[in-house]
Amino acid sequence: MALQLVPLLMFLIFVFMLLNLLKTLFRKSKLAKRLPPGPFKLPILGNLLQVTGALPHRSLYNLSEIHGPLMHLQLGSPVNISEKVSNIANSITCRSTIGKRCKYQHELIEATENIAYWGAGFFMADLFPSMLVFPVLSGMKPALQKVRRELDHIFDYIINEHKEKLATRKEQGTKLEAEEEDLVDILLRINDTLQLEFPVTSNDIQGIVLDMFTAGTDTSSAVLEWAMSELMKKPSAMKKAQDELRNALKGKKSPADLDMDETFGATTKRKNSLFLNANPYISTLED
Repeated sequence: MALQLVPLLMFLIFVFMLLNLLKTLFRKSKLAKRLPPGPFKLPILGNLLQVTGALPHRSLYNLSEIHGPLMHLQLGSPVNISEKVSNIANSITCRSTIGKRCKYQHELIEATENIAYWGAGFFMADLFPSMLVFPVLSGMKPALQKVRRELDHIFDYIINEHKEKLATRKEQGTKLEAEEEDLVDILLRINDTLQLEFPVTSNDIQGIVLDMFTAGTDTSSAVLEWAMSELMKKPSAMKKAQDELRNALKGKKSPADLDMDETFGATTKRKNSLFLNANPYISTLED
């Protein structure tokens, strides 16, 4: 008799959990629709045309006179500057390392962020390395194993693609010019042409490329974010930089033809454009 009640009890538990889930979803959708009043919204544009102009604060004031101090406006989604800057830094590193933008750019950025997170975080497994159960319970070991599998898949694809390109060049009897070679091409060429005592294996190439990505993406994006923050705090410095860039470009040259040192030298080397925040002095000597 007790065994016959087990399926019924499991069914009742499942129904109860399903009802709670549906109730939670319905409550969230109902609360999301209870928005404050606002002006008429156009498709795609929303309320952008109603607040644009030389004095947007006046437009907002006029709208508040009609709809009240609390109103609902659709002005677009926020831009994640950190994500955009990280993508730019990763794209630049990709072009210098593998010659083009990586097919798995999003996965590569996510993997490098996970490496930085697990490498810089505080976990019990770091304090008690002899306790083998801590890395598993904290999730560190499964997460790092997953990152390793993802990176192996990405770098195997990159290396095999470069090997196929070099094999095609050999069949055609042509060689890559020095300007066309990237880091992976150079490492593969060194391994093929030079009789090294310790050959450059695929694992070595993976390690070097990974070092390039982790060192080039995180540090470059952090510097760009701080530089943009400092320029936003100093509008006069931002205006000087914008004026210099506009005067240098003039719409007459393409980015590929620009001499970075000559065109942007005054802007990038200006010492008073960015006000660096010095680290606070902490004395290590006892009084």
